[in-house]
Amino acid sequence: IDPLFNLFIFLSILGLVNSIESQKVKYFFYSGLFLGLAVITKGPVALLLVGLTGLCYQLIYKSNFYSFRSMLILLLGLLMAPGIYFGILVNQSGWWFLQEFFVYQVDLFLNPVASHGQPFYYHALVLIFACFPLCILAFSSITSRVSASGDQSLIRWSKVLFWVVLIVFSLVTTKIVHYSSMCYLPLAVLGGIWMSNFSKFSRIQQVLLGLVGSIWTLILLSAGLLALFSDSLIPRLSDSISDVNVKMQLKTEVEWSIIPLILAAVFLLALWGMLMKSSKESLARFLVTNTLVTTVLLLSFVPQIETVIQGKWIDHLQTYKGKEIAHFTVGFKSYAHTYYTAQKQMKEIESSKSIVLSNSGHKSYYDLSQEEKKSLDNNVRDYVIRHTTIPISVSIKATRQDELEQVYPMLMKVFEGSGYLVYERMR
Repeated sequence: IDPLFNLFIFLSILGLVNSIESQKVKYFFYSGLFLGLAVITKGPVALLLVGLTGLCYQLIYKSNFYSFRSMLILLLGLLMAPGIYFGILVNQSGWWFLQEFFVYQVDLFLNPVASHGQPFYYHALVLIFACFPLCILAFSSITSRVSASGDQSLIRWSKVLFWVVLIVFSLVTTKIVHYSSMCYLPLAVLGGIWMSNFSKFSRIQQVLLGLVGSIWTLILLSAGLLALFSDSLIPRLSDSISDVNVKMQLKTEVEWSIIPLILAAVFLLALWGMLMKSSKESLARFLVTNTLVTTVLLLSFVPQIETVIQGKWIDHLQTYKGKEIAHFTVGFKSYAHTYYTAQKQMKEIESSKSIVLSNSGHKSYYDLSQEEKKSLDNNVRDYVIRHTTIPISVSIKATRQDELEQVYPMLMKVFEGSGYLVYERMR
């Protein structure tokens, strides 16, 4: 969903850029239209990002690029798609959906969700490594004046958008790796402009390219060596990790591929050639090689990582498709147990929820705070397990096996794998 969200935001920004370059107000309408689609896609954070980008652009470059009329036209475009979408939903289900939508967005912004609290510099590191070598190459274009022919509007907007996204998502408490993916598009614009002016690497660029490139080479090398020495490397890796659940996941039997070892050699040769001969040709060769290495790595190595992390558990969940079973988790939050089982609403579960809600003294689920909802969901699960005969499955991380078996002795373990356990009601 994030690539689509990012696309709509960038198209909204391009609408503003075109309005400045052409002085035509119709582009404000297009900007608002794409901004509205971004809001539908992932929420009002789109308004924050585009609004802050426009405000910062105006303050930094002292450019009053809009009028009252143009803002009204942008607002008209903005309200069209969300107005139709939310209007249909409100008509079908009432106002609760809209209320929950915005309450959740605020909660996501203000509070760390699902153990995704990370340090302030987290997204900067993500961009340096995930966008290698683009982030390093484009850095001078981001931090200083860029020489380019034609109108400078797109360059300026790209700079401002990059910094707004990076700073905003570094400040919020919930930090997930893909949040900073909106930086990729302005990085691509600024990196392309840098390449058009490229003659040779600066000393700092050479050091950073060599350092980050070496780290990536070691990662590829380590991934490839797993195919040859997994019996000795996995235990050593496990000993260096304190997370007990990760240790259990590493015990998952996987047939590792030797391909990353070959990729490490190809990547290192291309990196060395680029650093030794500073030219557009050597840079282009490295970029093509890097793209191919990344693609092959995704096909040859990532599936094994998926198997280790959750693969066997996901495979088990998929066996529940088409079965009338209620699925729960204990001790962690996930959407996997509802998505991969294709779980549908069950009248018995809704009835149980109503009983628990009534016993708690509340009239409506949607009157509760986010913390109260979490507590209620746990109480509903407990009620269904203890006081009904509804067929259920309960997924937990393997580290909490003793705790679950003590609390719910009536449940029977039916699956173990990838660091997860699944229990069902004994029949």
